[in-house]
Amino acid sequence: MKDLVTKSSKYLEISDILQSTKERMVEVRFNIDNYDIKSGRIDGRRNNLDKVILGLYRKANVLVTKENDKISVEVTWGGLISSGSISAFQFFIVAIAILRNMELQGLVIALLIGVLGIFLNQIAFFALRARLISKIKRDLNDLEKAAKANKKKARMDGF
Repeated sequence: MKDLVTKSSKYLEISDILQSTKERMVEVRFNIDNYDIKSGRIDGRRNNLDKVILGLYRKANVLVTKENDKISVEVTWGGLISSGSISAFQFFIVAIAILRNMELQGLVIALLIGVLGIFLNQIAFFALRARLISKIKRDLNDLEKAAKANKKKARMDGF
């Protein structure tokens, strides 16, 4: 799954965008594995033991490019299938342990509860994703305003 954020600006630099994106990823508890300014890439994962147990393992790869005053931030998400399957398995096992006396009906209900686990996991993912992407967009706007103000201040200092 990919998210693409684009912005036209001649004031923004890739290094500033990468730094603010890295800070936002750390803020939402991602571990940064690779931070490469030259290639404009950040690789992060959110796989603490408690996240894996809860089925909230996530992986994000961020690529920032600049072409002709157009900045694009591409976030590629991973870990969706593994985290959904962990959640489904956990919900299913708990439900089957509770409903084991109901035989076939208990099995069907446990399967439905396992599917509910997948949906809850996806809701948590979409909330994380929307939160991170909105912060990246807000940071792009803030960085551009700050860069414009610094450039204007530098011109005024010359007089």
